[in-house]
Amino acid sequence: MERAYVSRISDLEKDLKNLPFKPSLEKPLLTLPARPPEGRIDATIVKKEPLELIGRVIADHDSAGAKYGINSAKTNYTIRYVWDLTDVQKDILDKIQEANQYVVLRGQLVMYKDGSKDIDPDSIVQIFGQLP
Repeated sequence: MERAYVSRISDLEKDLKNLPFKPSLEKPLLTLPARPPEGRIDATIVKKEPLELIGRVIADHDSAGAKYGINSAKTNYTIRYVWDLTDVQKDILDKIQEANQYVVLRGQLVMYKDGSKDIDPDSIVQIFGQLP
């Protein structure tokens, strides 16, 4: 387990050094609000922890519908489903995705009873980068 952590930290440090930009982590390019309290009904969450990762925005879909995600080190996390976003937010995510550029994402990672993980829709998500 320790070797896996050391290897992952090393990979992340290399990714950070190889970023084609140095994002300002003071002002996010996009801030996505938490889901409203009335939408929160999922009792299968067992753990939440802070998340900061480097990756690329992707447009995707699953059985629930169209969504935006982030691909980081061969792992895809859902950022938000399209129905939870404004047209302006979708436009910014589309521009970032089309430019295929790296961003820094800050949010909360949730772990579910079934062992799966994703970005917490009940928490604020910040995306740092540059508009193409």
